[in-house]
Amino acid sequence: MGLIITDEHVLENGMTLTNYYVNIDNIKIRKSADDFKYFINADAQLYVNKSMRDLSHVRLIKKYTTGVGSNVLTNVQEQLYTELKTQYTSYTDDL
Repeated sequence: MGLIITDEHVLENGMTLTNYYVNIDNIKIRKSADDFKYFINADAQLYVNKSMRDLSHVRLIKKYTTGVGSNVLTNVQEQLYTELKTQYTSYTDDL
């Protein structure tokens, strides 16, 4: 599961990417001490495209942490992808 992003992403060298691939990995769940909420975090990983994600020697374009607060621990991955989608204006779900 991932997203194909059509927003422009400018690399450090000045090149512009479109149709790049983002997936989440390293999901972590932390319980709040004060209430009944959970904090769900994951690494969002950007690749040039989906096929590059599957190659072991390919480096990520970028990695950052995304997360969401939730009262339930069902569909954790779906909750994270819903939050991830708010960070982009144009994307396609890749199931």
